[in-house]
Amino acid sequence: MNVQPIIHSHRRAARVFGVVAVLVTLFSAAGCNRLKARDLLNKGVAAFKNGQYDSSIEDFKQAKDLDPTLLNARLYLATAYATEYIPGAPSDENVRVGQQAVSEFQDVLSVDASNLSALDGIGSILYNMAGTPFDPRNRITG
Repeated sequence: MNVQPIIHSHRRAARVFGVVAVLVTLFSAAGCNRLKARDLLNKGVAAFKNGQYDSSIEDFKQAKDLDPTLLNARLYLATAYATEYIPGAPSDENVRVGQQAVSEFQDVLSVDASNLSALDGIGSILYNMAGTPFDPRNRITG
């Protein structure tokens, strides 16, 4: 009896099994990342609602990195940056935050060009960034 075809058949089966195992691992890792991303999105939303914008920004960034298709993570990230922006404040950090908000809103629009929240957000932040520079002498005192 010639055992060569049997050995060849076993090797082929082992290769197929190896490929299937790798594919299953990849798909389960992607599913796991999506689940982690949604958890981080929910954590970020809770932080955002509590006014913890820096914390929410970190959660939204991580969610976006884990699942780039999660559009709400991108939109919340842009909104959190926009919320942190102080219209007219001249500091470099404030300008950077405003620019980051614009960039994140543009990121949302690159995926969904008709996203009304992103269109409204980018319009609002660009309007505020073009406003009169902050002057503490002009603030209203009560």
